[in-house]
Amino acid sequence: MESSASVNSINRTHAAESTMEGPAVTSAQRLEILEALEELRCVKADPVSPLAEAILAYGFPVLAILPERPEQAELEEAITLVVATWNAEALATPAWGSTEQIMEQREIIASADSPRLLVRALSVLGQRRKKLFSSDSRVVASWQLTAQPEEERPFYLSCRSRVPPR
Repeated sequence: MESSASVNSINRTHAAESTMEGPAVTSAQRLEILEALEELRCVKADPVSPLAEAILAYGFPVLAILPERPEQAELEEAITLVVATWNAEALATPAWGSTEQIMEQREIIASADSPRLLVRALSVLGQRRKKLFSSDSRVVASWQLTAQPEEERPFYLSCRSRVPPR
């Protein structure tokens, strides 16, 4: 299943595809990212999709609560949440300058009517973004989850990224 991420404010004609691995990270950050990817049992990143690795490491707190072999629909829901949160955070960086989506997330967090689990997930992901990926302004333009039931990790994530216009 391919899903277009919500990137309404992106001028797609000026946004180039990213082939870079993203901004440099410290060795401690890299170690934490690698440990998260190793511990995550239900999905692995496409090796030619550097952003997929970042999304899985970023989304680890949400993805780690899933069973080792989740239903594809359940994993797709979790990745949709992770990608939407990632994109809102990335679009709010100075490189993009679009705060609409992050403001919507902050309203959800502040609302007494929001499900507590959703509020907690958004808060944890926001903290993780600041800790590990604060300088990464790539957004997920689209992603694809491929089932591979015979493999140790039953799903494979690939992402297409966009970088800010120059």
